[in-house]
Amino acid sequence: MSIILVATTNPGKLREYEQMLAGVPGARVASPNDIEIWCEVAETGSTMAENALLKARAFHQALPPEARDEQVWVLGDDSGLEVDALNGAPGIYSNRWAGPNTNAIDRNNHLLERLKDIPDEARTARFRCVIALISPGGEEYLVEGVVEGRIAHAPEGSGGFGYDPVFELPDGQRMSQLSPDEKNKLSHRGIAGAKAAAIVAAHSDKLKMNYDQVHARIQKAYDQIAPHYAARNSEMRDGLIDLAAQFLELTGQPAHILDLGCGAGRDMVWFESQGAFVVGADLSTGMLAQARQLVRGPLVQADMLALPFQPERFNGVWCMASLLHLPKSEAPSALTEIKRILKPSGTLALGLHEGEGETWEVNPYHGSAERFFSRYQLDEVEELLVSNGFRVLLKGANTAGPRNWLRFLAASS
Repeated sequence: MSIILVATTNPGKLREYEQMLAGVPGARVASPNDIEIWCEVAETGSTMAENALLKARAFHQALPPEARDEQVWVLGDDSGLEVDALNGAPGIYSNRWAGPNTNAIDRNNHLLERLKDIPDEARTARFRCVIALISPGGEEYLVEGVVEGRIAHAPEGSGGFGYDPVFELPDGQRMSQLSPDEKNKLSHRGIAGAKAAAIVAAHSDKLKMNYDQVHARIQKAYDQIAPHYAARNSEMRDGLIDLAAQFLELTGQPAHILDLGCGAGRDMVWFESQGAFVVGADLSTGMLAQARQLVRGPLVQADMLALPFQPERFNGVWCMASLLHLPKSEAPSALTEIKRILKPSGTLALGLHEGEGETWEVNPYHGSAERFFSRYQLDEVEELLVSNGFRVLLKGANTAGPRNWLRFLAASS
C-alpha cells in the first residue's frame, strides 16, 4: 500500500486531503504525526510553486529510513487568495497578510476593510493551490488548481476555513456553504488534489505488471550486477548463520537442500561446509556463473513458478531474498511450487523485506539496473504461509544491513 504524507499540521487541510485522496487505489493519507516526523519549513519562496516544493522536499528528506523503504509519497502545497483590486494580494502571504498572531476572522476583516470602497464588479478574485508531489523514487511533480469568484461584502457560512466565508462563487454560494464533497470537487485544492491523485494512481498502475515483465527485468538486472553483488556479499552474517543452523537441524539427515535464489553461491558454500547436499537454483545466468566458482553442487537456471524438480525432491528449501522479487499476486503460486518439491514435513526458510507495497529501485551496485521489491508485514507473511499449506515454526524481524528483514522457518503440512 502507498502512503501519501501530507506535509502540514493544518487540520482543515489534512481533513480535505483525506477526503479527496480517499479514492486513490491502494493508498492512504498520513500526517507527519502518523509517521512521527516534523520539521519547520520557512516559506521563503517567491511563488506558491517554490513554497510547495520547499515543504515537500523538507519532509521527504526527513523521512526515517524505515519509511524510505515503503511506498511513501510526500505532498506539499501552498495556496492563497489573489484579489485583482489588490494587485494579486494577499497571494503567497495569505496566512500572514493581516499581521502576526492573527486568526481567520482577523484576516477576513482585514480583507473586507481593504475592499470597503471597491464596487462589486471590481471585487474579482481567485483561490489558487499548487501541489508539489515527490514520489517514492524521488521524482517531483507540480500541479495547480484555480477557482474563480469574487469577494463578498460580509462573511457567510460556517463550513470550510480561512477566506472561505468571504469568497463567493459564480453561482452566488460562498465556499463556506458547500458540503465537503462539493468543496472537494469545486475548490482550488480539490482540483489540484484530483491531479495529484491521478499521478499516484498512474504510478501504481505501472507497478501492476505481469510476472513475465518482472521476470525479464529482474533477470537482466542481476545479470548486470552479478560480479559487484558477489564481491559485496561474500560471507553470511552471524544472524543468518544462526537461522541456517536451525534450518539445517530441522531438515534432518541426510540433508538434501534447494537454495532457491542462490545468487552468487554464498549460502551454498556454508551449507556444503556443514556436509549438506545442496542444489542451487537462480533465474540469473550471471549469478550462476559467479556461484560456479565457489560451490561443488549442481546449479540450475530456474523460474520460481515452474521449478524443474520432481515432487518431494528436497527435505529443505532455503529461500532468502528471492520471493521478495515477485509481485505479491504471484507469491501464493511460488509457495505452492515450493510445497510441491518438499517432502512431507519438509522445512522452508524464508527471508523477506519488512515494509509495505511494491516498487522498482535503482541498484546501488549498478546505476542502470532496477530491481523489483515486494515488502511485507510479519502477520501478512504468516497468513500467506498458513493459507498455502505451511505451519510456522519460527518468525521474527531483525536488521541486516540497511533494511529490516522478516525471517521465517515453516514446515510443509
